[in-house]
Amino acid sequence: MRTKADIVHSFSAQMDYDIFVFVETWLNASFFDSEFFDSNLFNVFRKDRDAAKTGCLRGGGVLIAVKRQLRAFLFPLNNDDSLLDQICVCISCHSAQDSIYLLASYIPPDSSFELYKAHANNVASLVLNNLNDNHLCVLGDFNLCKINWSASISNYSLTPTNVSANHELYFIDNILSLNLCQVNNFVNSLNRILDLIFVSDNLSYKVSECLNPVTPKDKHHLPLVVKLDFYCFASVPSDDILSFNYALCDFSSFNELLLDINWDNLFADLDTFSSFTTFKSILCKLCLDNIPVRKKKPYRLPWYSKDLKKLKNLKNNYFKKFKSTKNHSFFVKYKRALKNFNYLNKSLYNNYICSIELNIKSNPKTFWNYIKSKRSFASVPTGVFLDNNYAQTSSEAANLFAEFFKYNFVDEDHDQPCDFSSNLDYSLDLGALCLSSEDISNALVKLKSSSQTDVDGLSAVLIKNCPALVYPLKVIFNKSLSSGSFIDAWKLT
Repeated sequence: MRTKADIVHSFSAQMDYDIFVFVETWLNASFFDSEFFDSNLFNVFRKDRDAAKTGCLRGGGVLIAVKRQLRAFLFPLNNDDSLLDQICVCISCHSAQDSIYLLASYIPPDSSFELYKAHANNVASLVLNNLNDNHLCVLGDFNLCKINWSASISNYSLTPTNVSANHELYFIDNILSLNLCQVNNFVNSLNRILDLIFVSDNLSYKVSECLNPVTPKDKHHLPLVVKLDFYCFASVPSDDILSFNYALCDFSSFNELLLDINWDNLFADLDTFSSFTTFKSILCKLCLDNIPVRKKKPYRLPWYSKDLKKLKNLKNNYFKKFKSTKNHSFFVKYKRALKNFNYLNKSLYNNYICSIELNIKSNPKTFWNYIKSKRSFASVPTGVFLDNNYAQTSSEAANLFAEFFKYNFVDEDHDQPCDFSSNLDYSLDLGALCLSSEDISNALVKLKSSSQTDVDGLSAVLIKNCPALVYPLKVIFNKSLSSGSFIDAWKLT
């Protein structure tokens, strides 16, 4: 993959695959994930070869890239020795007991019995201790080229023959005894099967040759596509906060509308939380009635064009027709459309890079944004993992953080984690502290003029351009101070 960064990056962004698995990546710490996969589209999990231990600067390495719409996290294996080119990723489904574990392995040629044993034992530990009712797919290059695989009577899995060497016997016996089935029967140009795919015996699947591989196939390896039929993955919830186009807002008229509101009557006999809820409700309704809503555009590559989209749709349509009819003429049209698509995509990308280089003096920001994109990674994880506990929702993640951090505070008298729960009911007495309208105005002036929506759904641009908001905010803030109660949304960042 070292010399194919642009090819992999373009292919992964343009082709409709949810997951990519690569073995023998040859990557090391000097290569960034975003060189190969757009961090806006994919989470990348990888394990590079330990050059210090192996003495090899090249070779090895495994990688799994998962679309960010799917909930995926790196699952720790029982034996995480850096000499093992092995990685496991769990992808959650809608049912808590219906997730799938993807385990990718690479075992170099002529490896020792101990290395095969370590790979097999990791799979066994995962199945026996963690899998429960979930599914498993183990795939990769195991370099068991001498084994022949023949179709079984059930025609569901393949049966190994002529297994004789100790490492072959140990690995195959252990894997198949876990109710895993080897399902890849595609041989390479040398009539051998190096890449094996083991799946849970209750997993619905389909394995086929990839007709449009990332790079041309070589004589040793055949690019494959694994389709999990009727498998319903859980998606990461999208950000549904409205975004207003403040550039088209008449703030003068909007401010007049706010001045006509009698906030004292609205907030009478209401506590801090109810007052703030009423304030946000009224403000949101006024925004919806008077400010155009900006539609959130789906992310697309910077060099994307309408012509490229047309070619993508065209090749996809031809491919679907070929798959459904097996008519070779559709495949010929698909290959022609694919060739045109790849040519245009490469041309647009090269033009995009040239424009960045030519405009580096006049527009250095674009250049540094491009550099940042290549060095970046997916900053927001799809879940949080602590020991054997996995959190998918915000509240679950907060509880895991609380569980972890509470052990940093120890009651010295009893040598136990401090229990703060007994103090939660105490009310705060802030005395006669009171904010004036001038205090609020001075604070608003210091806000950065950003249209970015905060956790409470409001933005600095809206508040800075509406002086009429100073009074209701003053009332709410002073209610909070006098009562010693603070709204939960204000504690978030």
